[in-house]
Amino acid sequence: MPVALHNGVIAMNISLFVQKGQGKSASEDFVLVGTTICDDGFMNLDCPIPTIVAVIDGVGGNPGGRDASDFIAREFAGLDMSGIWNESVIREKLGQLNDELICYAEAIVDKEKMAVTISGIMIGEDADYLFYVGNVRVYVIQGSYLKQLTVDHTTSQMLRIRGDAEGAEMVSKSEITACMGGGDPKLLKQLQVVKVPQKVVGYVLTSDGIHDFLDEDTLEKTTEDINALVFKMLCEKASDMGSEDDKTIMVIRKMEVQDGTTI
Repeated sequence: MPVALHNGVIAMNISLFVQKGQGKSASEDFVLVGTTICDDGFMNLDCPIPTIVAVIDGVGGNPGGRDASDFIAREFAGLDMSGIWNESVIREKLGQLNDELICYAEAIVDKEKMAVTISGIMIGEDADYLFYVGNVRVYVIQGSYLKQLTVDHTTSQMLRIRGDAEGAEMVSKSEITACMGGGDPKLLKQLQVVKVPQKVVGYVLTSDGIHDFLDEDTLEKTTEDINALVFKMLCEKASDMGSEDDKTIMVIRKMEVQDGTTI
């Protein structure tokens, strides 16, 4: 879905792939790019800046994971992107959306604790702002390497931070300690909103159905040759390693438009 871009504009090319998990009728992972929402298959888009991007992962252990992801994706897509965006504004918006999700869930029988984990970036002309809660990961592209920017809000990671490496290996990697929704506003307390400290050329976002089963060396290869086949092969490899969950990967590369071409 390419868009018309004027000379001198810094823009982005975004490729993404979402695949539902084994035995599922539909994915609980949703991807947001501006006002575009995807919950299945491959997409490639050229987008102007500023734009908000996010990967939203419905918490499968709670009923209504897909409902929660769909709700948050649609609410994000409807945000007014004009005006000033910074850490405090983003934190306030996320707090409001969290309250709205909890209120929405309370009206649905047996789905009162629906929840999502989410990571996203408000990509601006002068600065990028990263926000996350849960275990969707964001990596920054540095040449041919990836550097993880997020810290998983999981029991496993918490134990590692405490120095209990053995305990971290014994618990489920996907057991989260923070989320949006869940019927309790306190679950958002670990929300992180930070300004990316340097200008970067791109990002990679993944849900846990991908990164809990594939190492960074494997993920780095996706930034070299971005197409639907590569993404499908990546998902198949994660499945071969035991992943039965939904799988999402998004690769973002910034570009500058000059004389109708990109550099």
